[in-house]
Amino acid sequence: MFNLKREKPAPAFWKWFVENEDALFKTVDPNAAIYEFLAERLKKVHESLVFEMSAAAESPREFVISADGDREAFFAVEELADAAPPLPRWKITRFRPRVPDYASTSLQFGEHILKAEEIEYQLLAGRDRKTGQVSLAVRLFMPGCTREGDPDFLNMGFLLLDCALGEYDIETKLNMVEILPVNQQAEGPRYPFASLREHFDDAFEDALAGPSAG
Repeated sequence: MFNLKREKPAPAFWKWFVENEDALFKTVDPNAAIYEFLAERLKKVHESLVFEMSAAAESPREFVISADGDREAFFAVEELADAAPPLPRWKITRFRPRVPDYASTSLQFGEHILKAEEIEYQLLAGRDRKTGQVSLAVRLFMPGCTREGDPDFLNMGFLLLDCALGEYDIETKLNMVEILPVNQQAEGPRYPFASLREHFDDAFEDALAGPSAG
């Protein structure tokens, strides 16, 4: 009788990573074949997992493990990061981190070019009276957007929110995102995108500490 044991996905991934660690560390071409192999190995852990690498091959080099916005794959990110062996030349980061200069980001999607500094936002915060859960919503007013929820601008909006707030906070603290034309009428003050990060963090802490609101 055969005793066939399948190696668990996380240890198998890190075994491959260690075997190829030197080549991974020295490779900076984002289109290199070894990165395709790395992506395939991640998919064996969970189909939603993707990665990012810091550009320069300097120690430590950052290896970001992302769920690519899939909340149900967050456990896989955590388990894979927890299983990482000692890697002196690497910094293992769970989820896409916040970008320091997020407000200076520019994006192009199809024919649309969008500068983060031209975006305005509204932030709505509160708590559910029954559960006590903090609820945050963001409205982004985008130049060039001609209709609410335009798919191209929706994609760019989430990419910019990733830069501003990081993958983890978007998925765990943000309940709703609205994409609107810059000339859309809406009650309440608007703010420049550059102030979103600090405003978001303060609003979350205030809502968490304050009295429940329905």
